[in-house]
Amino acid sequence: MIETVNQAMNALDAYWTKHGTPDALVIAQIRMKLEEHSSSCNDDWKALLDEAMGGLGYGIEWQGEGVHILFRQEAPPRMVRGTTATGPT
Repeated sequence: MIETVNQAMNALDAYWTKHGTPDALVIAQIRMKLEEHSSSCNDDWKALLDEAMGGLGYGIEWQGEGVHILFRQEAPPRMVRGTTATGPT
């Protein structure tokens, strides 16, 4: 399960490298959600990331194995570049 969480975080790291890294609090919140949901997703890191980010109110548009766009689920897709202390913006 830890490997699955790490794979999910690696996908986010690759996205953040291109679009800006959120603050440490946001990363900690995401990691906590990933760990909470890790037992329900077995070894499927993409499903884990979808589920965890959904729990935080965000969706993911995938491009192959990579995160293409992060978006708020209640709004049309848009790129998430920066963050606030309460979460991605």
